[in-house]
Amino acid sequence: MPGGLDDLAKRLRGHRDTISVNLNKKTRSVALAIDTLIVKAMPVDTGRARSSVVVTVGEASFSETTQAYVPGTKGSTAGANMQAAIDQAESALKDRQLGEEIHININIPYIDDLNRGHSPQASPGFIQQAIADGVSTESGVSVLEK
Repeated sequence: MPGGLDDLAKRLRGHRDTISVNLNKKTRSVALAIDTLIVKAMPVDTGRARSSVVVTVGEASFSETTQAYVPGTKGSTAGANMQAAIDQAESALKDRQLGEEIHININIPYIDDLNRGHSPQASPGFIQQAIADGVSTESGVSVLEK
């Protein structure tokens, strides 16, 4: 019967590759948006906190970040560390395959204090806000578009 379930199944199979590719792109894009928003919102002094936002694919990283990409004082290297952290995320996500877990790691012992508002440079809950804002960047994008 034309237009029946068999026809629908055939048309969906025709979109399988497009859906997989676009879903992976969309997932990487959301992860990069979340990472970027966290990095931008991260309070800055020496640059260590911004540099601690590290993206990994497959497994989480538990290595504590002990130094900034570009060490500084009083935020003097904020821009350089922000760019280095974003570049690291882009590189980590570049070859990610559909189904592989993405981890946004922040491995400094004082991250909970920063996220609770310990620094006047960031609002309490800035990490949760970055996640919510990052997820919303991809609403409405179709995985069927070629």
